[in-house]
Amino acid sequence: ATNSTEWLYIPHYSISVYPAAMLRMSAHSLSIYLRLFLNNFSLDLLQNVSLMNEMLHVSRPEGSLDEPSVQYGLIWNWLYQNNRHLVGHCGWILGVTHTMMVNEKRSLGVVLLSNGDITCGDSLAKQVSST
Repeated sequence: ATNSTEWLYIPHYSISVYPAAMLRMSAHSLSIYLRLFLNNFSLDLLQNVSLMNEMLHVSRPEGSLDEPSVQYGLIWNWLYQNNRHLVGHCGWILGVTHTMMVNEKRSLGVVLLSNGDITCGDSLAKQVSST
């Protein structure tokens, strides 16, 4: 299917949104990071508890026009959804969507890595995004 329009062609694609999208790791490695986050990291990694507080501090309390329920901190975003406060990080680039969320008490976390493309704007992309 050399000249087929069924393939998504991205010529010489690289990271055009640097420094975003530069954290590259497996789902397993990301789950280890999330477990460390759930347990306030270890004393070896985090010498000062105030560093954790700084990561979770909301530095921009107002949401954006397209995401009014999201508050922004350092790396982590606070999301109010379905009467729940969640903290985590979501993002996407062409062909990839990811979510890493934790409940407010930081007792449960979820990592979702997907090749669902939400950049198209069609009905399937909206369905993937809302999932």
